[in-house]
Amino acid sequence: ITDGENNYGYYTGIALLNAVGISTQSANIVEIRTNNESTNKRTVCVGKQQVIIKKSRAELNNDNYAAMMILEIFNLITASEIDSKDFSQVIEFAREKNLTSDKILQYAKDMPAKAAKNFIVSEVNNVLASR
Repeated sequence: ITDGENNYGYYTGIALLNAVGISTQSANIVEIRTNNESTNKRTVCVGKQQVIIKKSRAELNNDNYAAMMILEIFNLITASEIDSKDFSQVIEFAREKNLTSDKILQYAKDMPAKAAKNFIVSEVNNVLASR
């Protein structure tokens, strides 16, 4: 989520998994994590579409939003739930954003431990660490 210059949010849940290519499901209710929310979670209607807006776990900016998205993916699912095709999608996304394993892990403190654990034991971590 951007204003054209600054990134201040991202899709999460099924919408994130779908955007990266891990899931083919489409979200019935879109979930967004953003700096522009002060409550932990609320539901709003945009037209006829319900949207769940969640407070970001850390202040999102151009430097960290993509790393936070990858950690969010590993918070949503375990490494064993991702097949090799899905790993390549996550790796491709990380490379497009010039992310290394170290850069991703520097934001792990802002995420649940599950996210860092799942990332560390994944092929994604191993591939990005060897760059």
